[in-house]
Amino acid sequence: MKKLLLALLFCLAISDIFAQATGDTVSFNPVDTGWHQNSPMYVITDTAQQIKVNATGAAPGYQSFTLRIPILNLSKNPYVIVSMKTNSSVYVRIDLEDNNNWLTNRVQTMQLVNGNTYSNYTFDFTGSFYQKYNANNTGQHTVDSTHIAALVFYFNPGQNPGFTGDVYINQVL
Repeated sequence: MKKLLLALLFCLAISDIFAQATGDTVSFNPVDTGWHQNSPMYVITDTAQQIKVNATGAAPGYQSFTLRIPILNLSKNPYVIVSMKTNSSVYVRIDLEDNNNWLTNRVQTMQLVNGNTYSNYTFDFTGSFYQKYNANNTGQHTVDSTHIAALVFYFNPGQNPGFTGDVYINQVL
């Protein structure tokens, strides 16, 4: 009985450590999250526990779309892992937005996504919780890593013409 109790306590401790190490998973249930389309260049649909983003290619520069999420604290683990696949290669950039609408746009966090099977792509925000560029030119700001409220996605940022094709997202950690 004592060994069984110790084994149970060990399993509970390991599961708690694993949950802390892996972080939170963002659900794609429309009740839990909402896509806010900043650009008409993207058509976003949510089906079968995945999100399909269709880009028209007419989105030059830094056109984006945003995933609103429950408030996350990324101060200890400043990483976002996104499981994605695509029908043609695309550079994907993500900025984090805090609950004051400041963006982590000081350093580009970009990954080349290619392949038609899901792969995990890690976006490292270590030392990047700072807004360098501001649309209103009101100055630079520190992004609150303890209150991240959204992920802002860009496809082929700064390229002209922009990306044409589909990107599928099935998990955000």
